[in-house]
Amino acid sequence: MIRRFRACGLEFKESDGFTHDWFTLIPALELAYKTSIHSPTVEFSGELENKHPTFPVSFRRPYHSADKELFPLRNPTPLTVPSVEQSEDKTIKKVMKERRLRGKNQTEYLVIYRHPVHED
Repeated sequence: MIRRFRACGLEFKESDGFTHDWFTLIPALELAYKTSIHSPTVEFSGELENKHPTFPVSFRRPYHSADKELFPLRNPTPLTVPSVEQSEDKTIKKVMKERRLRGKNQTEYLVIYRHPVHED
């Protein structure tokens, strides 16, 4: 950057009228600039590359349910339970497997029926 200013032929004077000889200062200024740590300079170690991202515990806040006085129009949606039709054709003979879904907080079952229904 200093070389560009000097190449333009600009002279920089102090308040006393003294001009610097920038050509003698260029090597020292370049060395100081190249060896200093700048704000966008980031060094990654091997440990940081192999870790998964984490959420700081200090960012957690306690849960507060919705206050009816502050939010009078906010009504919680009622949970609807799906209807299960019990018929003679769908009687469970044996539960083969059970699994719990993480995100949905549900349990699913793999079952064998006594009278299997064949749908074409």
